[in-house]
Amino acid sequence: AVCIRARRARRIVEPTAERGARRSTALDRPIWTMSSQEASSAAKQCFAWAFTCAICVALAWAYRRDGWQRVGLLYVWLGSLVATQMSVHGVLRSLGFPFPTFLTFLQFAMLSIPMAPLLGRARPGASATSSGMPFLSWRFVGFFARRVLPIVLAHTVAIVMNNMSLGLIDPGLNVVLGSMTPAITGALAFLFGDRLSMQRWAAVFL
Repeated sequence: AVCIRARRARRIVEPTAERGARRSTALDRPIWTMSSQEASSAAKQCFAWAFTCAICVALAWAYRRDGWQRVGLLYVWLGSLVATQMSVHGVLRSLGFPFPTFLTFLQFAMLSIPMAPLLGRARPGASATSSGMPFLSWRFVGFFARRVLPIVLAHTVAIVMNNMSLGLIDPGLNVVLGSMTPAITGALAFLFGDRLSMQRWAAVFL
């Protein structure tokens, strides 16, 4: 049984490696020596890199007043998101790992390790004693159950569904579908009685 699984894993990994080798070889050749399909793929990759650089420049210009340190932190955050999407897709799709919920568990476990020392600390500028909500008090538990827990559950389900989708579709399509979240959120908020200004609707659809 172990040998059969190893053969299946080799069949999955080897074609992926061969495609990567062909792709890198095609990109190293001059464009006039490529086939039409290879030239189209190279053009799409060049456009993707140009679009990414334009986004980075636009973000730097938009947040220039906040300082380059915060702009750098923004780049690190975006890079970590892209790395997470690509790594989860590679593990689930290319390597055939069949447990996306286990990957989600690992994500939350690794996040809880650096956040554990901060557990119970009030945010800067706020005092738990003056607000009458000490950590793990009855008021804290009631507020958490009514206001925070539904958000936590929805966010957890969203991450699980996102990881499961990365085993079925490419990360690019996953991001395109995820970009529809603001529009859907605005529509649901409108159905529940919230009213957004025209500027906010324009920003949502933009």
